[in-house]
Amino acid sequence: MTQQLLARIKYGSADWNYWRLEHPEVVPVLDGAALDGMILTGIDFSGVSLRGASLHAVNLMNADLRGADFTGANLVEADFICANLEGAILENGVKPPAGNPLLLL
Repeated sequence: MTQQLLARIKYGSADWNYWRLEHPEVVPVLDGAALDGMILTGIDFSGVSLRGASLHAVNLMNADLRGADFTGANLVEADFICANLEGAILENGVKPPAGNPLLLL
C-alpha cells in the first residue's frame, strides 16, 4: 500500500486530497518515505504516519498536518508556513542546524 500512496503523492496535493476524501477509512502510513524536495502545498496529511520519513526541503505550506506523526523524520529546511500542526508529533527528528530553523509561521 505504501508504494501506491507514494505514487499518488507524485500526482500532487489535489489528487492526494481527493483520494483522502474518497477513502476516509484509510489511515495512510508513509513511514520511512523519501519525500525530499517535493512541493506538497495544501496537502492533507492529517493523521498520517511519517515516522522516520525524509522531508528535507519539502514545501508543506498551508498543509493539514493535524495529528500527523513525524517522529524521527528529517525536517531540515521543510517549509511549514501556515500549516496546521495541531496535535502533530515532532519528536526525535533530524533538526535543522543552528541558524536554519524550521519555518513555523
